[in-house]
Amino acid sequence: MADRGADITYQSLAVAFNQKLTLHQETLDRMREINKYKKWVTTLTPEQEAAVHRMAQFPEQAEILYVEKDIWVVRVFYGIKYTD
Repeated sequence: MADRGADITYQSLAVAFNQKLTLHQETLDRMREINKYKKWVTTLTPEQEAAVHRMAQFPEQAEILYVEKDIWVVRVFYGIKYTD
């Protein structure tokens, strides 16, 4: 999956495969941890906060892998099992 505009891509995949989008709490927690000292976080509008949440919503049966242990960027695999 692409890492730009992916919230729309994930929604489309969920529809295509008859899956629900679910909030992936670990991803949201990582996003909050990484950004907690950034001033802009305290000024988010409700719409911006909703956009942040959309970035952490994935099809319910997707496999979520992190590219590094200390960042929130993910690779989402759907319909295949990732092997290294």
